[in-house]
Amino acid sequence: MPIFKEKFEEIIANRIPEGLKEQVKMIFIELIDKFELVSKKDFEKQEKALEKALAKIEELEVIIKKNKGD
Repeated sequence: MPIFKEKFEEIIANRIPEGLKEQVKMIFIELIDKFELVSKKDFEKQEKALEKALAKIEELEVIIKKNKGD
């Protein structure tokens, strides 16, 4: 993350007018927070989907074992 921060600071210093720098930083921080929330929600959805898939695999394993026993 330090490299990213250096690049961000460089961009802010070179491309953004002095009076807008703090506003740009605040907007950027807000966007990162929103992205992290979306990423976390996506991760939680994927985690739940994987848990359901694992449960289904376990059910199928039980069925296969029962069928082999018959």
